[in-house]
Amino acid sequence: MNHRLAAPDILKVAAIIAVIFIHGSYIIPHSNLSASSSDLQLTNIYRFCVPVFILLFSFFQEKSLIKKGNESLMPRLFSLLIPFLFWSAIYFVITADFKNNIVNLITTHWLGYGWSGQYYFIILFQLILLFPFIHWLITKYQFSPIIFFLISLILYIYISYSGWFNINIISKISHRAFVYWIPYVIAGMSYLYKYKIHFLIGIASLLLIPLEIYYLHPQTNSLYLLPSTFISSFILTSSVMQINISYDQINKFISSNIHLIANSTLGIFCLNPLVILGLDRMIQESGLHLKFAGDMYLAPILSVTLILLICLSITYIIKKIRLGKLIGN
Repeated sequence: MNHRLAAPDILKVAAIIAVIFIHGSYIIPHSNLSASSSDLQLTNIYRFCVPVFILLFSFFQEKSLIKKGNESLMPRLFSLLIPFLFWSAIYFVITADFKNNIVNLITTHWLGYGWSGQYYFIILFQLILLFPFIHWLITKYQFSPIIFFLISLILYIYISYSGWFNINIISKISHRAFVYWIPYVIAGMSYLYKYKIHFLIGIASLLLIPLEIYYLHPQTNSLYLLPSTFISSFILTSSVMQINISYDQINKFISSNIHLIANSTLGIFCLNPLVILGLDRMIQESGLHLKFAGDMYLAPILSVTLILLICLSITYIIKKIRLGKLIGN
């Protein structure tokens, strides 16, 4: 581990913490709950999480495809299929209304709507199956970076501002369709290392997301498909991936935790909705309510930290009892 580059793992850690923040930063109530949601909604910067995971997926899958060929795809597919089926079954048992007919049960709980992370698996299944074709396409046709980014931006501008999501069936499918993520796949395969971007620029670019939402009022029902999300997610990922830092250059305590969380991201992704559901009920029943100066800043940090620690603990237990396949390990 010592000489391994830490940048991809740092991105994974940032992305999984963003996922938890989006879903569970509210679970510890505080006195300034209304004040924590300003008109600018700066918390929307965390929408980089899924795009970053897609960029990293395509980056490493491309390397694997070049090294091992198409034989690398099916093992990857099955390594995701097992946790998808297991956790979807868990959430199905917990949340399903069995009074609904079988069609409603299937469409609601097994096609990306069953729990907050399920759609990500649906997206990845489509992209893995299409990966050889996308690889062939960009190998055969060398896209100019400028043309690629212009076409991508036009696509996301159209999706966000044309009323595209006012069409009922398209709105229901939302961001689960593979076509919306092809620009991320191509960017991850081809362009992550082509531009020298300073790390601070990558961080600052995330402000584009809340600024676009506040000033331009996009009409999409998915903030992951905004032009600003595409731009900032790419700039952030590219800037971090170019940081040439290995684990042995980082404080041992910090590097150990980065490595631990990065190796547990899929488990955390699958577990966090369940942990949030349980904690939310427990905290409501306990009547816990923070009330002091600055509680609006501390409560989300405590919420995210608590969820993360519980997810890590459960992930550790799952691995120890040799059921790692349930979390992709």
